[in-house]
Amino acid sequence: MRELIAEEILMLQFNLSDPDGDTLSTAKELLLGTDPLDADTDNDWVRDNFEIIKGTNPLTGDTDGDKSGDFSELLYGFDPLDPSVHP
Repeated sequence: MRELIAEEILMLQFNLSDPDGDTLSTAKELLLGTDPLDADTDNDWVRDNFEIIKGTNPLTGDTDGDKSGDFSELLYGFDPLDPSVHP
């Protein structure tokens, strides 16, 4: 078995690192366009990883554009992906 070279070790650390603690690696966040140093890129009180799970957009606070933010729709049990249903 060969030893990893320094460049490979750095890439592995980069791919596995999660400086903001939202369970999304730095590499994944860069692919998604989210901020790897901010667990809530769009500042809507919904962490980026939860937005990915729920299917909402971590780059905007109102995924469905109905003027009700994702946080309040999730909090009150409404679908943040359906603009016809909101609090």
